[in-house]
Amino acid sequence: MNCSVRLRRIAQLLAVCLLALAVTASCALGAAQTFGPDLSKFAPNNEVGCEVDPFVTSFVTNAPSCTWSSNVALGEDSTNPNGAQIPPAGDGTISQVSIKVGATTGPMQVVVLREELEFVEVGTPNVHAKVSCCDAIEQSQVFTPTADTTTSESVDLPVEVEETPNPQTGLLSADILGLSVLAQHVPVPAADERSLSVLDQPGTDAWEPAMTQGKQELADEQTGYLVLMDALWSPTGTAPAGGGPPANTPQTPAKTTTPTPTPIVNPAPPTPILSFPVGGALASIKHGHVAVTLGCGAGASCQGTVRLQSQPAGQAGAVARLAKRGGKKKHKRKPAVVTYASGNFDLAAGSSQAVAAKLSGSGKQLARRHEHRTVWINVTLTDTTPAQVSSHAVTLTF
Repeated sequence: MNCSVRLRRIAQLLAVCLLALAVTASCALGAAQTFGPDLSKFAPNNEVGCEVDPFVTSFVTNAPSCTWSSNVALGEDSTNPNGAQIPPAGDGTISQVSIKVGATTGPMQVVVLREELEFVEVGTPNVHAKVSCCDAIEQSQVFTPTADTTTSESVDLPVEVEETPNPQTGLLSADILGLSVLAQHVPVPAADERSLSVLDQPGTDAWEPAMTQGKQELADEQTGYLVLMDALWSPTGTAPAGGGPPANTPQTPAKTTTPTPTPIVNPAPPTPILSFPVGGALASIKHGHVAVTLGCGAGASCQGTVRLQSQPAGQAGAVARLAKRGGKKKHKRKPAVVTYASGNFDLAAGSSQAVAAKLSGSGKQLARRHEHRTVWINVTLTDTTPAQVSSHAVTLTF
């Protein structure tokens, strides 16, 4: 994330918190409020699901799920000042959310994400803040919105937005709402606003896989997509809009009948064949991931794991086996295997594409130093018996 996105993110949060305070002060005590974008003004024209990172062109992550939250760009919708997915100031409860989806839908879930603003020079004309995001503190039941329409779902999610920072610590907590999509190839319900100038685009926070209650992870802060979800909020001490707290029970899955298969004697299935393409860039680093280009033979699809490590696969396995022996014999100490990035892949037969491997703590340390290092791409095909392992050396600038 570049500096301009971070600065705008802070400006958006400060402005939205001030607007939330103004809106709260001007409303009658105990009045329910709707916050979030005006869904009638935007179309759900985002076409990508969690398996693709839309912020990096054609970057396939194969993530099984994801969570998005967004802030309306300052000035984008002047008629709807509380258009961000941040509740009004104070303590309250979300009793209903509305989500606008397109032609393709799937299982989704609403998550309450707590972020912390650290203020410096509180009480002076020039207040600065740092944002730490986020902790998942609450989550709704799983539901599936209706395609090509706006679906309202009853939830029961307590939230809080502190009105002033703690004068001793300078910390202020604010909850935001995130929308999780829990299946691949289901577009996140969002408006693609990347055609606007950068300063006019909404801010977009993203996590993959999806955030779940109790999970803590930094957001991938980007711009360009507006999550099409609004919410109904009631202050603590009042009955939630709609006549009391709704039941927060998961949907009962539809009953399915599994047909009895007819025994068929089939020939042995084709064997997956994985390859490292010849020529071109084999791996590159962007946004905390290493994109590793892999090819899959035409005979069968290829599923497995990819790791960037300090040693080739054979030596890595030998060190691991030695550690399990418990040191019955004295062995010359071998260097530990360091994993710099790892990820999963599922390639169609006959395809070649970039597979995302997320940087580990060791990989991030190298990235902070922009270190130039030769590493081993160790790939394991998990859909073969026994598992096939192959290695390829590559030199990267982290």
